[in-house]
Amino acid sequence: MTDFYIGVDVGTGSVRAALVTCDGHVTRVEVRDISRVSPGPGQYVQSSQEIWSAVCSCIERLLTLEHVNPGQVKGVGFAATCSLVIETRDKCQSDLCGEPGYDIIMWMDHRAKVTAVQCLFVYMTQHFSRRRQRRLTRQVTQCWTLWGAASLSRCRCPSCSG
Repeated sequence: MTDFYIGVDVGTGSVRAALVTCDGHVTRVEVRDISRVSPGPGQYVQSSQEIWSAVCSCIERLLTLEHVNPGQVKGVGFAATCSLVIETRDKCQSDLCGEPGYDIIMWMDHRAKVTAVQCLFVYMTQHFSRRRQRRLTRQVTQCWTLWGAASLSRCRCPSCSG
């Protein structure tokens, strides 16, 4: 019985999964498109549920079409673009685009610009004596996390305000 590995790549517009033999031969690739929403200038969001469904669909189809038993799969590797899922303990979705289910801030979303400037100010103040000057962009995950926390604190959905 042949052993396999699965590689999954989650990109900006699609999920791709490959079934690979132990010697590196790619036996099949499956692709599923995923959507993104732009609720305003510089704002881009996606749905983690849609992405996970696409991942599962790709893997299930790979195994079915190649007649591979799940026990033959010895490992799964994931690669993805740099994005951030924002979710609370009670599964409240922050208002990222005005539609429920869009809980991912994409790598190209620039709503955390002010927070990035604040992070840069703190960094430069703390490290000025070392004369290090690094540029902290608004796409850094820490800035998104701070921005997301502030957004959730203003959330008015029934589960947060109840």
